[in-house]
This record gives sequence, structure tokens and C-alpha cells, in this order.
Amino acid sequence: MLLARVEFPTDYKGSLTVTTVQTATGLLGLTNIYGLFERIGPGETKKLVTPGIHRKLSDLSPLLWRRAPGAIDRFVIGGDFNHDRHMDTHPSFKKLKATPFSGLFARVEDFGMTDLLHAQFPEGIQTYGAVSGEYPWQLDHVFVSNNLASTCDISVHDSSEVHKMSDHKPVILDL
Repeated sequence: MLLARVEFPTDYKGSLTVTTVQTATGLLGLTNIYGLFERIGPGETKKLVTPGIHRKLSDLSPLLWRRAPGAIDRFVIGGDFNHDRHMDTHPSFKKLKATPFSGLFARVEDFGMTDLLHAQFPEGIQTYGAVSGEYPWQLDHVFVSNNLASTCDISVHDSSEVHKMSDHKPVILDL
């Protein structure tokens, strides 16, 4: 399997990458998004990840909508978004008036993507464990093109060995 890097215009070098691989059923795009904490506007001190992820999705739009040269048939978008679906309703975020914009996941799904972890674990599954408390933060996500979703299996690996290496649990996608 030969991976090929896809060059596209973005200010997010390193936290947004795309590669492709030719498969028996067509070209598959593999996209990694890392949610960087950024100021929400000029002169602001509050930082969130959602504005930057929205900009990253805008950068990816021509590829995801197949309007770029060398159209890619199907996509996998994964990564540490640093954002949980439940942040808008979590008491700590509401108390701090720090609730982020909730349209993030709907926007990814608007590109014809299925959130595999959400489909398998609708109430969420813990992928991040460095914060104290009992809240099961799911900051890591994997989306696949809708036409690929039924052929995928997804799991979250947890063990004492994982805890020694990272505060995130590996999300394993089997295509």
C-alpha cells in the first residue's frame, strides 16, 4: 500500500493532513484533524477548538465535496478534536459560560460522513482520561464516508499499558 500526501491550501500545517491510498474499490482519503486551542477572536482571551476545526473543515471542503483535482472517492476523518459532543450541556462548561458552538459534528456529517463512535456508542465512550472526575470525555473521533460505514468496525482500546503511554485511548478502525 502506497500512501500519497495531498497538498492543499491551509494555514494548519501539521494539525490538518490528508493522504490517499489506492484500494480495490477506489481512492481512499485519510485525514487527520487535531483540535488546537485558539483565541475565539481578535483581542479575546478565551480559547476554544471549534473555530479552528470549522476553518479546517472549510479548507477540506473542495476535497470532501469532490471538487478538487484528482477527486477522492471516500474519506476517513479522524483525530483528537479536543471536543466532546456533550460539552454544550456539561454543567462545568455552562457554569463557566464556555460552551462551544455545537454545530461542529453536524457540519462534518453534512459532508456525507458517519460518526462511527457515535453510531456505536450514542451516549459516548471515554477516549481521554487525564481530567479528574468521572465524566467520560470523548475527544477523539472517527468519521467515514457514508458509503464506507457499513464495512467498518471500530473499537477503543484500553489497558494499563495504554495508560502508561498516553492520556488518550487508541481508537482502532478496521476497514
